[in-house]
Amino acid sequence: MKIKIISWNMRHTLNAWEYLKKELKPDIALLQEAPKYPDGLFNNIIHDVIGQFGKKNYKWGNAIVSDSIPLTPIKIATKYKGCLQVAKAEYSTDNYFSLINLYGIIEDGYSSIGLHNMLSDLTWLLDGQTDIDKKFLLAGDFNNHRVMDVKLGRKGTRNSEILFDRILNFNLVDCIALHYPEGIQTYRHNRGKFPWQLDHLYCSNKGFGELSSLEVIENAEILKLSDHNPVIATFEFNDEKD
Repeated sequence: MKIKIISWNMRHTLNAWEYLKKELKPDIALLQEAPKYPDGLFNNIIHDVIGQFGKKNYKWGNAIVSDSIPLTPIKIATKYKGCLQVAKAEYSTDNYFSLINLYGIIEDGYSSIGLHNMLSDLTWLLDGQTDIDKKFLLAGDFNNHRVMDVKLGRKGTRNSEILFDRILNFNLVDCIALHYPEGIQTYRHNRGKFPWQLDHLYCSNKGFGELSSLEVIENAEILKLSDHNPVIATFEFNDEKD
């Protein structure tokens, strides 16, 4: 069976929910900066508001939604409520994978601080130290790009490179890189024209499913709704138990 999975930063725009449902039509969506959702829009929804973090009070957070695929939250001990979500998606009887939804919240000018901490919170899961099958999809708005240190003039540092190398070290595949080897712009900054790729999507190297297509879309409506472009990946899954 084919499953269409979308990762998108909604920029806490309420109208983005309707566009997601009617136009993007995901089987599963991992959302960041998601505002309060309209009742009854999706059959299955897990939504966590960040709330107070540092000196700011965020009224939005991460969400994982689906109409047709049951979702079960997986509890993770973390201080990053609303930035780190994990859920099990059962796409057929006794066949499931885990979804990891990350948002790189800024701490002291860096998203890498929180992302490293969240990866540490996830290590037991990603390393297979659990009875949960080691089939993962990890996606989200990291607020980070492998070239960020260079582009921001942080001479002699490799903070961003180290972060992305650490993710790959969990035996995950960079799905966007498979289709856009030179990278692809997913974020539009209002003070510059550099094609930032802040949004990312990874899956397990083995057993997850075959990536049949991936695209990053931008159109007039998306430009109105968010400063991020949705990442849309379609995977082909085998219904037989691995």
